[in-house]
Amino acid sequence: MVNQTRIKDVMTKMVNCVRTVDSIESIQGIFAAHSFHHLPVIDENEKVVGMISLSDYQKIIEIFSTLNDFGVEMGNNNFARSMTAREMMTKPVVTIQSDATIEFALGIFRENLFHAMPVVDSETRLVGILSTFDLLYYAYNK
Repeated sequence: MVNQTRIKDVMTKMVNCVRTVDSIESIQGIFAAHSFHHLPVIDENEKVVGMISLSDYQKIIEIFSTLNDFGVEMGNNNFARSMTAREMMTKPVVTIQSDATIEFALGIFRENLFHAMPVVDSETRLVGILSTFDLLYYAYNK
């Protein structure tokens, strides 16, 4: 039996995102204040251009920690302070439209090694996010 449930019916609609020019410190604050693991990155036209996962962010912090071990403190490191979402984000980003089916989304998740996709309108503007957790929650509460 084919499931025709649409992404818009299971996605998370209230999405925190960052702009390409946002600093590593603002991204750090968002991850510290919330329990989610993915931040879509939008450009000045509100279009999705990338994604930052918590694990990607943690890898970058680990690099700066290693530098700190060699006497370079993150707070004093101009490169670290000037790093923006544009330099940190994964691109290109795979997006999905809100009218796509869950079955279609499952195929994308099966073929890739990520756990969330920005949901976009026809203009590639962010309207939500779909995670594997959203799909599990839907399946469990169906």
